[in-house]
Amino acid sequence: MQTVINKLNELDIPLNLKITIEKGIAQSFANLRRDKVNDLDIYKTRVDELDLSIRTLSSLNKANIRTVGGLTNKSKSELLSIEGLGNKSVKEIEECLEKIDRKLKPSK
Repeated sequence: MQTVINKLNELDIPLNLKITIEKGIAQSFANLRRDKVNDLDIYKTRVDELDLSIRTLSSLNKANIRTVGGLTNKSKSELLSIEGLGNKSVKEIEECLEKIDRKLKPSK
């Protein structure tokens, strides 16, 4: 951010405009930081907070998958190998993840 402000100061524009631009830049960087923190928080969300069926939650729990982060680290084929999870459950998981703009790990 400081580099951007330094470059801004090199420009021949009125001071009040520079101040307005600097405030906008600072706000943009603050928003980026907040979005990054929110992205990290979503991965800490427990799977039982998602709108998943009891059967699916039970299977994930038995496989020690307790957070969105743990879930997104699994591919579709890895989930299908978990006892109690079939195509219908995996589809349900994918739909829930889609609601929070997340996806399963791509299959190899």
